[in-house]
Amino acid sequence: DGVNVTMPYKARVAKLLNSGETVNTVWNGKACSTDGFGIVAALDAHKIDFRNKELLIVGAGGAAEQAIITLKRYGAALSVVNRTQSRADSLVSKYELLPAPVCPQGILSFVPTCEWEQSLSVPQSVKFVFVAAYGGESHLATIAKKRNLSCVYGEEMLYYQGAMSLSLWLGDDAVMRIDDGYEKFIREVTI
Repeated sequence: DGVNVTMPYKARVAKLLNSGETVNTVWNGKACSTDGFGIVAALDAHKIDFRNKELLIVGAGGAAEQAIITLKRYGAALSVVNRTQSRADSLVSKYELLPAPVCPQGILSFVPTCEWEQSLSVPQSVKFVFVAAYGGESHLATIAKKRNLSCVYGEEMLYYQGAMSLSLWLGDDAVMRIDDGYEKFIREVTI
């Protein structure tokens, strides 16, 4: 009846189902990604003001792309950096993003800790860091903690996106309700 898909299969499943976006949730012959909902719900749970702010996306995979799609709906001005510049450039072009961060209020990272991630800095304008990597291991999270910035971790995104997937599978809106986010998300994925 349904399945939840994780990396590195999100883009592959999207191609199989002829979806224009990455997919992490399949139910009743429909496909969507609940990652964006999970990100917004996790940020909202921490009362982080991300709407209409300049944000920096780190990474260019499926979850990063869903973050871009969703955060643009909330008026965010986005830029993206990635290990592979051509992938970042592709997202900048596809979603009409800022060519480079100017004064980001937040950083959302969708890459594991690695030498490249450890080379990144956190501008003084940043008020929060979101780290999608489970377990919280991240150079960016370490900087956020040292500077006493809000830091949100991937397990929270996973919880909310999973709850939304469960809600879709069961056809039960009582499973997942956060402000008006649920109704908006359901309208978008069922049209």
